[in-house]
This record gives sequence, C-alpha cells and structure tokens, in this order.
Amino acid sequence: MHILISSAYPLSSPKGNSITAKRIESLLTQTGNTAQAINTDMPPTADAMISLHATKTLASSKSFKVNSPNGKLIVYLTGTDLYREQTNNNPEFFEALSLADALVVGQRASLASIPTEFLKKSHFIPASVLLPPVDKVSPPPHPSLALIGHLRPVKNPFLMNQALEKLADIKLEAFTLGAALEPSMLSEVQCWQQSNPRF
Repeated sequence: MHILISSAYPLSSPKGNSITAKRIESLLTQTGNTAQAINTDMPPTADAMISLHATKTLASSKSFKVNSPNGKLIVYLTGTDLYREQTNNNPEFFEALSLADALVVGQRASLASIPTEFLKKSHFIPASVLLPPVDKVSPPPHPSLALIGHLRPVKNPFLMNQALEKLADIKLEAFTLGAALEPSMLSEVQCWQQSNPRF
C-alpha cells in the first residue's frame, strides 16, 4: 500500500507531530508498505493517509479525500484535539471526525473523550518506542522528577515549579528536558532557575 502521513508542521521541525510522522513512516516501511511523511495541503494520491492532528491537517485531509476518492483517511487525534479543539466546539474538529474513515488515539482513556456518534470508527493504538541500551547510573542524591517535552504554553510546563514552591520543606529536585519553542518560555525558565535552586 502507498500510505501518506500528514504532519501539520515541516518535517524538519522538532515538534512531536513531525517526529511522530517520521516514526510512523519508518514503521510502515518496515512492514513492506510504501510510506511517505508529508507536510502539504495538497497531498499526492495514495491508498491511505494518516493525518496527525484533526484540525491542523484538515486542509490536507479534505484534499486527500477529493484526489484519492477510494483512499482511506485515518485521523490520529492528538491531546490538543481532544482537550482544546473539542472542548472549544471548534467546527473544524467535528468536520475532520466526520471526514475520517477511522479515528486513532494513542491513550486508551482518550476513547472516553470521543463523541458517541464517532466511537464505532475509533481505535486505540498504543504508541511504540525503541528503547536504547541504557548504562547503569547512580541514583540522584535527592528525590527528583523530570518533565519531558517541549516547553509550550498549552502544556502548562511551569505547574511543576509552582508545586515546588508549595513543597519548600521537601528535598526534591526538578528537571525539564525539551526545547523552549518560544522566547518567552526561555525567559520564564531562566527566571525559575534563578528563583529556585532545586529547578
């Protein structure tokens, strides 16, 4: 099969959707399919297309359904689709769900967020990961936690810092691993680091 994976962001982007698109491309290629990660509103014809993020790839999804009338459209619902676009009653979100032949979520609990009329075509597919070999490391001297992901306002990444302030008596160190994708986020990181040596 020829399968497209549509990302809302350039494939060179460090954002999760672009990385996921390339990862799915690799997995589908390994199974003998012809897979192609794309970032365009005018996708080529194909047997199927997986759209990552219902609303941000809607133009691509609509073009695919016109240019590949027999092709199957799979919409992979992201967290922001479910907790922002749906809760804001974004009509594009519901248009994407109606357009899709199948819906996919990466967390089983997300199925409970999908409107009832779309549940029949909804599927839970757990995300896969390749674990690299890991060397043994010494445990940290104090209890610690890590927030892993790019720093974006929608993720509320500094909730951890607000919690640290309320837990002043606990020996706890906190770390972030990810890029500050906006200059304001980098400034906020630096402010938190200056105000709290545990971060």
